[in-house]
Amino acid sequence: MDIYSYHHFIFMRLLFPLIPCLLLFLLPLSLSYNLLPLCHQQERVALMQFKDSFIIQNNSYCKYSTEGDYPAEVASWRIDGNNTNCCAWDGVECNQDTGHVIALNLSRSCLFGSITSNSSLFRLFHLQNLTLRYNDFNHSQIPSEIGNLSSLTHLHLSYSQFSGQIPSEIQYLSKLSYLQLSSSYDDYNDLYTESLTSLVQNLTNLETLMFFRINISSTVPESLANLSSLKALALVDCGLYGRFPTKIFQLPHLWGLSVTNNEDLTGHLPEFQTNSPLKYLYLSNTNFSGNLPASIGNLNFLTGFLIFNCNFSGTIPNSFSNLTQLTYLDLSQNSFNDLSWLTRASSNDILPQFQTLRLAHLNLTKFPDILRNQSQLWWLDLKGNNLQGLIPKWMHNVSKGSLQYFYLSNNFLTGFENPSAIIPWTNLKYFYLDNNMMHGSLPIPPPSLVVYFVSNNSFTGRISPFICNMSSPRVLDLSYNNLSGMIHPCIGNLSQSLSVIRLQSNNFGNTIPKTWAKGCGLQMIDLSQNQLQGRLPRSLANCTELEYLRVSGNQINDTSPFWLGTLQHLKILDLHSNGFHGAIRSPETNYTFSNLCIIDLSHNHFSGNLSAGYFAQWDAMKSVGAKSLYYMGNDMGYYSIMITTKGVELEYKKIQDGLTVIDFSCNRFEGDIPEILGNLEGLRVLNLSNNAFTGHIPSSFANLTWLESLDLSQNKLFGEIPPELVQLNFLSKFTVSHNCLTGPIPQGQQFGTFPNTSFEDNRELCGMPLSKICGDSNISTPPPSTFEENQGPKLFFEFGWKVVVMGYGCGFVFGVVIGHIVTTRKQDWLIKIFGKKKHQTRIIRVNRRVNLINVVYNAQIDLRDDDKHYLADHPGLMPVTTAQGVELSKQIGATYYTECSSRTQQGQQFGTFPNTSFEGNRGLCGKPLSKICGESDISTPPPSTFEENQGPKLFFEFGWKVVVMGYGCGFVFGVVIGHIVTTRKQDWLIKIFGKKQHQTRISRVNRRVNRRKGCLDVCEDDVIVHSPRAVDQENGRNVGACSGQSCILPQHVISEHKNVMSSSVLAENGLSPSLSLVTGTALYAIKDAIKLLILHYSSAIAAYAYAVEDIFLNYTKYTCLLWQCLPVSFLANVFPPSSSLSQVPPSAVTSIILEQAVVYSH
Repeated sequence: MDIYSYHHFIFMRLLFPLIPCLLLFLLPLSLSYNLLPLCHQQERVALMQFKDSFIIQNNSYCKYSTEGDYPAEVASWRIDGNNTNCCAWDGVECNQDTGHVIALNLSRSCLFGSITSNSSLFRLFHLQNLTLRYNDFNHSQIPSEIGNLSSLTHLHLSYSQFSGQIPSEIQYLSKLSYLQLSSSYDDYNDLYTESLTSLVQNLTNLETLMFFRINISSTVPESLANLSSLKALALVDCGLYGRFPTKIFQLPHLWGLSVTNNEDLTGHLPEFQTNSPLKYLYLSNTNFSGNLPASIGNLNFLTGFLIFNCNFSGTIPNSFSNLTQLTYLDLSQNSFNDLSWLTRASSNDILPQFQTLRLAHLNLTKFPDILRNQSQLWWLDLKGNNLQGLIPKWMHNVSKGSLQYFYLSNNFLTGFENPSAIIPWTNLKYFYLDNNMMHGSLPIPPPSLVVYFVSNNSFTGRISPFICNMSSPRVLDLSYNNLSGMIHPCIGNLSQSLSVIRLQSNNFGNTIPKTWAKGCGLQMIDLSQNQLQGRLPRSLANCTELEYLRVSGNQINDTSPFWLGTLQHLKILDLHSNGFHGAIRSPETNYTFSNLCIIDLSHNHFSGNLSAGYFAQWDAMKSVGAKSLYYMGNDMGYYSIMITTKGVELEYKKIQDGLTVIDFSCNRFEGDIPEILGNLEGLRVLNLSNNAFTGHIPSSFANLTWLESLDLSQNKLFGEIPPELVQLNFLSKFTVSHNCLTGPIPQGQQFGTFPNTSFEDNRELCGMPLSKICGDSNISTPPPSTFEENQGPKLFFEFGWKVVVMGYGCGFVFGVVIGHIVTTRKQDWLIKIFGKKKHQTRIIRVNRRVNLINVVYNAQIDLRDDDKHYLADHPGLMPVTTAQGVELSKQIGATYYTECSSRTQQGQQFGTFPNTSFEGNRGLCGKPLSKICGESDISTPPPSTFEENQGPKLFFEFGWKVVVMGYGCGFVFGVVIGHIVTTRKQDWLIKIFGKKQHQTRISRVNRRVNRRKGCLDVCEDDVIVHSPRAVDQENGRNVGACSGQSCILPQHVISEHKNVMSSSVLAENGLSPSLSLVTGTALYAIKDAIKLLILHYSSAIAAYAYAVEDIFLNYTKYTCLLWQCLPVSFLANVFPPSSSLSQVPPSAVTSIILEQAVVYSH
């Protein structure tokens, strides 16, 4: 019950005993039909015409009332036989002498329609009392003709679905003594008046003025203090503001005043006289402030004093003890700093016997002593205080037989001092103990309990079977505890009276109760976040009023619950994170989730195609916009749910009516996305990600004009993104990454706000925000990205000279270390330290930091045998951007095939790999394999392992530091290399790197080299030439162990420099073979480092460091790799036909090679 309903209930309960006195003269005085006067013919006709202008429809709204009256049976009105006398009709009263109709009381008569200006009602000129409350006049305006009923003394039009302006003609009803108007509960402030002053200032006979939820939006007129006959004034929830006139408190006959729910209304309490007739003073939810005057004790007749949520402060005066008639007291949510009158009351004090006592949010630290002698309480509210420890024993006897509402929520209570497991208040109906620190077993409720809230505590153990002794429970909330065991089967038997069951976030196991009674009245079932197993009980279909069903986060193993489609009121269905499986099929019924607003089937194992018929009757998702400004729920609270929207999982504490969500993500759905989804025009969130959908994105999605979030990522969709989607003006999250989409990305409106992560891993997509320009047919398809996004093809040209300088910097490390090694000749302990095992361990350690390894030192990575765990444990190794061959077959392919799926990458080096490089991975497709991509059994690729949004601003982030470091490193590198060359210390270099040792290492490495088209072979005579299989030396061919495929060198390189490239010629010119090869190795490492720097700066540093480290250990590998990886054009430029190495100084040779390496890197 909300605060408005509570105050209205209290006010009307107190006012009700006086209503018969006010209306006594209107009751029929005759005791038999024979004494009734005869009504006039024209009035009988007018009444029948009035009746016939409405539809009589029975509904719960027109039958609702808290005031004890009975509905008038207007349907019994008829003119036939003995029924011609309208004075005998139900709800009609006539003057005993004249026979004219003087009273018409049609409360709760279920009238539906409008009262028009020419209604026959206004022909009842002698009407004195008109009561039409609790009907449905279809939001029509109160006709101004009501001012023609000049004899009216009582006008009661509350809760009858009127709207618009209150006619000013009411001011002409000078005889009016009772006026009550209100907007309906679900149509807030539909009725309004432009001037309260002009409306009532002439109603000098007014005794009762009650406006509920009327939009006045003004100050309270001082002229109200001139209504000297006023006895009851209620201006509730009317948008009043400003200072309340204190003169109104002094009206001589005023016994009731309520201005609750006007938050901007200020004021303070005056000094009260001893003769004040004030009985009810309700100021809750206003901005009244100041101290409570001690003279409040003079209000000897005060029965109800409600000041909930005001700004009163100071002390509670002891004169409250004089208010012996006080039965309704609400001091909640004020700023009192002295509560001694509550907490230190003596048993000898004469205290009021309260019926309602609300002391919430007053910072109480113990149970007030004022409660000790209370025996008549039926409503006690102590929530939101600092009550700690155990509930004392003496509290168990407080109003033990009368207490019906007990609120202890949001305190720090830990248990009951009385060890009894049964709640002691025998007639308790509403018990709120939620959000405390209660532990131990769950208290057993009395049979009278209707609402049992004990959520957010630490209760343990099982649900006692005695809980099933509740005779007519409505709400059972045991959520967010540590309860375990089985949900007792009797819970299902209570479903006829229960409206809400909330058992989520416990440790309940076993199965959901299988039996839910026929006639089940449940509206909400939440069993989420437990350990429930088995199937979803089919008897849940008996709960025909069910609106909310949530069983997510369990271990339920079942097929599609299509049979829930028969539940016509179901709005929210949440089954995510379970073991539901199989295809979804439509139920064989005409009712298929017609009111469904939110459905979450994510993180299950559903499969198969989505049938168009499944969505055909989802009518609630077809209506556009919010249905109302209210939230989904029932009279016991609001519904809540976790929803993944716009890429973020959020908890909706309240769900606005009209929110529509479909989440089928993380399943195994396949086939086309149904076009019919485009008919759900009211849809706000659609998530179909992480499935195996194929086909095109439906162009019908352009009809989803209210769509805010659309996620189609991680599927196998192809074709273009429909350009019509730019019309979706509310779309703020759009993701189609990791698909096979092609063509241009639509531009304009919302599509200009989406990041490139929304489109990544669609190799044929182009246009903003991607760097790929549409229409450039010469751009080959790149391999999968291994570096941060947004580093487009213009990167090199934008940063040219910086990259070169950074390359010099990287060479510093190589130059210094090689110089030191060669000079000190400590290669043995280096090999011991940086052995193979240690080497791999360091790669793994760095790989965890950069999540990437770009291999620059091996022509082939062979992980077939001993290194399978290296790849399995470190998925960041892949993809390898510069390796010439990657062998993942045999053990890797067989053991980890689920990680190797989707299509093989095409273009660049991947065009040279044989199909043996990919064998044993059943999910792979595309060249060179025979399996064609697009088949339905291809699994979804694993998610990307790199970070997003690392755009092309990478180098700018380093700025001048990179330049300075580059020049410095390059300088040192030049000095070291220059020193080695100019001092011509080749003799000891030859001794260290002798021919025999050199050939042995070449043979060992050569066996592992990938012999691909365009490579060179290093052969036994130490002459580096082009080599197919065995060919004679005379034709420029070499005979030996080489078996690579043929590639053509410029003839002049073979013929003119055959002798220059031999060991002897190099030695004669002051260069050793090892020195030349080491220099070439450095250039090779620089070349690859430069390429990597262009693509991925941080990864290049790591990769280059390992390249340098490997040079120390396996330097002969680089002898092969240098000539194998440098292209023919590079060699031709280094060795032009007209030159000879014998004529070029060694330092110049180095410069030429370095210059060409830099040029080649461009």
